[in-house]
Amino acid sequence: MTSDVLHAGIHRDFRAAQAGDKAAYGRLIEATQRMVMGIAMAHTRDRQLSEDITQETYLRGWTRLADITRAESFLPWLRQVARNQAIDHFRARRHREEALSPDDHRISGHSDATANPECHVLDVELSDWLRDAIEQVPEDTREVLLLFYMEGQSSQQVAALLGMSDANVRKRLQRARALLNAQFEHTFADAAVRAKPGPALASAVLAALGGTGSTLAKAAVTGTAAKAGGSLLTGAGMLVAGLFAAIGAVFVGVWMEIRDVLRQVRSSARRRAMIVNGVVYAALMVGFILGLQWTRKLGWGGGETMLFSVVVSVLVVALALHRAWLIKRDKSEH
Repeated sequence: MTSDVLHAGIHRDFRAAQAGDKAAYGRLIEATQRMVMGIAMAHTRDRQLSEDITQETYLRGWTRLADITRAESFLPWLRQVARNQAIDHFRARRHREEALSPDDHRISGHSDATANPECHVLDVELSDWLRDAIEQVPEDTREVLLLFYMEGQSSQQVAALLGMSDANVRKRLQRARALLNAQFEHTFADAAVRAKPGPALASAVLAALGGTGSTLAKAAVTGTAAKAGGSLLTGAGMLVAGLFAAIGAVFVGVWMEIRDVLRQVRSSARRRAMIVNGVVYAALMVGFILGLQWTRKLGWGGGETMLFSVVVSVLVVALALHRAWLIKRDKSEH
């Protein structure tokens, strides 16, 4: 893919994505995901963490599309977000590891071999010799070297994605490859190719957007129209408005759910308890919505987010059982 073709595709799909077209955003992801992954790996030297960072980068990108005024600014903005995310995650991880004892199993970056043997082998390679290889080359050549192999050894494609000249890319490649012997470079190239993201990454991002897709799409569409019309509303403002709308919908839904039950309860004490139960339930749902937003900013992984969801689910079930008990108790007393 030439530089002109790449930028023409980004320009076309960026405008469509700003209008709320998720399929167009998916094409943007597919065109740039190896770049984002390469940048993340260059800073973290960790494949799994780099995948998480890549997804977070695109999730954040969707919410900020309305704030990017020019299609030409999307690629530089995406590169900077990926670098910032990778640096923040790497520093946070090092801080956590330094706080653990040397024999703590959580320090190890190796995955469970029984879960996925192929991924385990790749993770071991990345955490051993490939990580060492990345650290051996100068920092300003790491992104170029990784992306070179991920992009099928096309220096022109690397130059287009990283906003550099082809001559500069070739110069940095020459510096990096001079530090690696031929056999080591071959193994490095093989691992870099195997680590590059596939179509599943774009699907995962779009699936994650599906949960809050309507709100985000409205934010993108309204934000674009507002900028064209000179409105003071921003994409961030629309996102906040969407969150408030979701919170309001939660309270209305909870009230409608317990309204009929309250009419059946005869005891005033049981009625008050039912109202408190409903308020707690609504507050829990609101906390869950806001919590999902904060998990991205806190850099939580899939396991931590899943644990948070499980805890909320358990509390929801407990509240439902409590409501059923209140109804049963009231009927038994009357």
